[in-house]
Amino acid sequence: MKKNERENLLRLEHVLDSIERIKRFTHQISVNEFLKDEIIQQAVLMQFVIIGEAIGHIDSEILSFYPYQWYKAKAFRNLIAHEYFNVRIEAVWNTVQNDVPELEDAVKALVTRL
Repeated sequence: MKKNERENLLRLEHVLDSIERIKRFTHQISVNEFLKDEIIQQAVLMQFVIIGEAIGHIDSEILSFYPYQWYKAKAFRNLIAHEYFNVRIEAVWNTVQNDVPELEDAVKALVTRL
């Protein structure tokens, strides 16, 4: 495996690790519990920052192997890092519930391809 391939695989593994943490942090809690727990919110937001940063460092030709809107993860990272005052926690919960499973599938598909 070439150096770039190893680095891409490592970044994909970082994304999967962060997804696993998000799932663990939000497992068996309700939206109301999430909205009330600032510690869980901040932990989840940090994982989204890691995800967006990692995806930003993966070669675009690797990402093109799977039809996913990769720019959304990077844009979400930028929102959290730079426009933090515009982050709506309800939207974060919806992202966890609705978008993270698809992202996980996409990343796993890329890992198996490498």
